[in-house]
Amino acid sequence: MKNYGLTLKKIRESLNISQHNISKGIMSQSNYSKVENGEIDIPFTKMVDLLGQLGMTIDEFLYIHHDYRKNPNKRLNRLNQLQPGDRKKIIENINELKIIENPTQREEELLAIFEALHSISNNDYQTANEQVSLIWERLKKHDTWYLYDIRLINSILYLFPIDTAGSIVRLVLKRLKDYKRLGKISKLSANLQINYLLLLIKNRKYQTALDFVENLIRFSIDHHLYPHLAASYVRKGILLENLDYPNSSDWHEKGFEVLEVTNNQKMIQELKKEIKFYTNM
Repeated sequence: MKNYGLTLKKIRESLNISQHNISKGIMSQSNYSKVENGEIDIPFTKMVDLLGQLGMTIDEFLYIHHDYRKNPNKRLNRLNQLQPGDRKKIIENINELKIIENPTQREEELLAIFEALHSISNNDYQTANEQVSLIWERLKKHDTWYLYDIRLINSILYLFPIDTAGSIVRLVLKRLKDYKRLGKISKLSANLQINYLLLLIKNRKYQTALDFVENLIRFSIDHHLYPHLAASYVRKGILLENLDYPNSSDWHEKGFEVLEVTNNQKMIQELKKEIKFYTNM
């Protein structure tokens, strides 16, 4: 289990807990000793029980295991925050992933996504589609998607035809309901919805997008997701302007006011670019 036994040993000894006491009622002391020595792996359920004896969560244990750093494989978080045109960060991640010997499937898939983003930055959408096609081939074979899969989908959503993207979003939002008691799921859901909203605008599905943004505004308010709320307000203004409604700019200002509270000038500038681009299509 990736030498987790050694980390268990270090934590146990630092807390002055004996092998007998930590393993009591979970496994034999002799088997526990083999876990610490890396001789046998430990089932996940027993790992959870052992950490319970230490008063520790899985997340904290992994953080300690990686020398008090976040899991180095969690590049997906950086991916979800990445703008397609941010070439410097895209290339940095490509180079990091390319030098990994014997990469895992996840690392291969992340490399494909970063390479697709690089292709998009060069306006080569056909190549980008080809680079992530194997990921979608894997995903569509499964009836059940887990959070890793859902984050991948969110990262490649913009490469699907709008009708396909809509079907995927509905399936994902339904799946996320199973995770509603898990922290930070509302933000992942909002990320997906905000990306789909922009896809609808890009494809000039203004009326569909207007109905969708109303639900997203309520969702963002209910879950205190203020950057998403600001983007929703601004994009609602874009929709109203394209549908020739009056006072559309009021929604732009409403979005900017939300961002001014947190002094998020970078997002304000990005949204101003969106207004200029999507109201002159």
